[in-house]
Amino acid sequence: GGGVAGTPAKKPPKGVTLARGEAAYEVGAVGANARKQTKVTAITIYNTDPGYRAGRLIAVSSRYICYGVRGGSVRIIHQTTGQRLLQKGHTTSELADICISGDGDTCTLAAVSSNGDLFVWGISIENMTEVKATELFRKDGGAQGYARILWHPTLPLLATGSSGDNAKVSIWKGFAEGAVPSCQEMPAEHSGAITGLAWVAGAGSGNGMGIASAAADGKVVLCDGDGVMQASFSPFGGDAVQSVMVAQPKGQQTPLLITGSAGNTCIKMWDATGTTCLHSVTFTAPGTSSKVGPEIFRATVDLDPLSDFVLVANTVTAGSGDSFAVYSIHLNTEGDSPHFDCMCEFGVVYPVLSCVVCRDNSAEAESDVRQREMHLYCMQTKAIQQYHLRPDQCCDVAPEASSAPLVTMSEPVSTPFSEAMRAPEPVHVAILEPAHIIHKPVAVQAVRAAPLPAKAPTPPPPQDD
Repeated sequence: GGGVAGTPAKKPPKGVTLARGEAAYEVGAVGANARKQTKVTAITIYNTDPGYRAGRLIAVSSRYICYGVRGGSVRIIHQTTGQRLLQKGHTTSELADICISGDGDTCTLAAVSSNGDLFVWGISIENMTEVKATELFRKDGGAQGYARILWHPTLPLLATGSSGDNAKVSIWKGFAEGAVPSCQEMPAEHSGAITGLAWVAGAGSGNGMGIASAAADGKVVLCDGDGVMQASFSPFGGDAVQSVMVAQPKGQQTPLLITGSAGNTCIKMWDATGTTCLHSVTFTAPGTSSKVGPEIFRATVDLDPLSDFVLVANTVTAGSGDSFAVYSIHLNTEGDSPHFDCMCEFGVVYPVLSCVVCRDNSAEAESDVRQREMHLYCMQTKAIQQYHLRPDQCCDVAPEASSAPLVTMSEPVSTPFSEAMRAPEPVHVAILEPAHIIHKPVAVQAVRAAPLPAKAPTPPPPQDD
C-alpha cells in the first residue's frame, strides 16, 4: 500500500520488517541460499573448540586484534606490521572475557580467566618489530571471582563484575606499572553472577560515569557515577539476563537500554530507566511461534558504536550451515517511539563464537558517517575473520554528511557508550603465515562493490600456532 493521502509513499526498509510491540523472527526461515552475503577479510586461521561462550573472547583497537587461544593464552596481533605476541598470562584457566583500551600503539588490555582471576597488561610495540606486554595488575578472584570486564570508551576506567551469590560491580582506575589501582564498589545488588556491563552516558552529578549491570538473578541495575543506585528492573520476568547495552541513537536525548535474555533469544529495548519496554524481538523455533531452544540458537551480541544497529550472531555449531548466521537489527528513533524496524540475515561459512563491531574511521571511509562500514571482527570455529557490513545493505539509514571523527574525546556525556566504540584508523590486517614465509599485509579498504555471490569465500591463511 501507499502512504497517507497527499504524501509520497516511504520506501520500505531493506530486510525483514519487524512488527511493532512484540516481534518474532523464525530462525532458519530465510534459508542458507537466500541469506545476504558480504565482504570478508581473513585475519588468521585458528581452530576453536565449539561451545557457548557468554563472555567476549575477541577485542579490537585501531592497532591491535586480541583473542583467546587454547590453554588460556591471549594472541595479540599488531595490525599494521603483522607482529604478534602469545601472552601466557593465565594458562591454568581458559579465557572468560577480554577488552582493550587505547587507540595507538600503546594500549591497555584486560582479561578475566574462567577461574575468576583478573589481569591487566600494558601493550606496546618496540621499534615496530616486537609486540610486548607488561603486567600492570593481577588479582585472584577467590570465591567471588571476576566474571565480566569493560573499559570506558574514552576514560582510563575499568568496570568489573563478579560471580557468586553476592556479585559486585566495581570501577577501577590508576593502572600503571608498580602502582596499585584504586577501586570504587558500586551499590548494584545482585544475587547471581554478573553477565553483562555497559557504561551509561551522563549518569551522576557531573562525572558521567554511570554503569549498568545485568546478572543471572534476572535483574538489570543502573548506578550513577556518584555510587548511587538509580534503577533496578527485571527485563524477562525474573529469568536470567545475558546482556545489557546502552544505546544513544541520533536524535535521542536520553539513552535507551537494550537487554538480551539467556542465550540472547529475546532482545528488548527499554527507556532510560527500564520502566517501559519499547519493543522486543524474539527468535522462534522453525515452523512455530515458540521461543527457540539452545540446540538451534544461542547468540552473542554487540552494539554498533553509532547505535544504529544491534548485531546478533548465532553461536550454535551443531548441524548444517543453515544456522550459521549474523543478524543486523536496525534501531529507528524517528516517529512516536523508538523501535526496531527491520532485520537482515547474513550468511557465514563458520559459526561465530564471539564478535565485536567497530565503524570504519579510516581516511578512505565514507564522508556520510552513518554509511561508514561496520567491521565485525569474529572468532569463529575455524578462523578469525573480519566481516564488512555496509549500513545500506542492512537498512535505509538517513544520511548525515560529515567528516568528523566518530568519537569526540571532549564529549563524554553525549558519547554512545560501548566497548567497541573505537573505529579503526587506516590499518593493514596481516595475514599470518608460517614462520619461514614473509608476512604479506593486506590492506583493508572501504568496500563499495556489490555484495559477493552466495558461495564459500577463499579459505583463510594457514593456521595460527
